[in-house]
Amino acid sequence: MSLEDVGKIVGVSRETIRKLEERDTWLDTDRAALIGRALGVPKEVLGFSYAADAYGWAAKALPVVGSITANDEVQFEQTGRRVAGGAHLPPGSVALDIKQGKMRGWLLVYREEAMEPMSKDILERQGPDEKFIIHLADGTTWWRHIAPASKRHVYHLNSRYLDPLTDVEIEWVSEIVGFEPALFDLPTPEQLEEELPPENVRNV
Repeated sequence: MSLEDVGKIVGVSRETIRKLEERDTWLDTDRAALIGRALGVPKEVLGFSYAADAYGWAAKALPVVGSITANDEVQFEQTGRRVAGGAHLPPGSVALDIKQGKMRGWLLVYREEAMEPMSKDILERQGPDEKFIIHLADGTTWWRHIAPASKRHVYHLNSRYLDPLTDVEIEWVSEIVGFEPALFDLPTPEQLEEELPPENVRNV
């Protein structure tokens, strides 16, 4: 679809679409929604950029740092993959690809640097749900519900469908900030530079 075709659908000139594409003029959410519908993509992805002054309403690059296996164990891996995450996500958010179960194909999102030591406060904030990923003293990491054990500083990791992990020592936990559908993979900044003409590289 040409710039002129998009302009006709949206009701603006080809030159306006060119300026919006090159960020020579401001793209607001209403116009982004119109263009997004014409192109078949969400407005949040249409407005995406790695630039420091990227639109606040646009998708954020969400690095995928590993996956969650069938037994709720976290397998960390430097995949190099980035997906479009919601504009609401806090800075430093990263994702784990959920591989099994009802949430297969979704991403568990947490803040990579927001690690906390285990405490009574964590248990209170957790409530009845699995709100944290948990890194153990043995080097493994899990997405499960934490329950206190009879011994001090020792815990059980429970699951609704799997056998519990009992009497484990927790090194740190990190609170889950949300779940995102894995809709769009994003190019790296280097890939964008290869695809864009030199005059547009400043806008990446």
